[in-house]
Amino acid sequence: MKGQQGVFAAEGEIKAYTEDGTLEFDNMSLTEALARVASYYNIVIGFDKHKLNGFAISGKFRNEPVRDVLQTLLFTHHLKFKKIPEGYVIMN
Repeated sequence: MKGQQGVFAAEGEIKAYTEDGTLEFDNMSLTEALARVASYYNIVIGFDKHKLNGFAISGKFRNEPVRDVLQTLLFTHHLKFKKIPEGYVIMN
């Protein structure tokens, strides 16, 4: 990926979930939410940060497949995703 695209992998000190293992987003930027999803599921999620700028999301997930979480997070903003070997890529 090149240019202004971001790739979030699970390497970082992001605390992606609450004590009971729930992924929770409260009016969080979509880019931060995707970074937490990547960390939680230990996958790579690629996207163009500028295209997702200004999108916010709220929600709570527990023990759900990553595809379901992504579908729910992206549905509100009419975004799609594609499976790649390392994880997923977010598209418009």
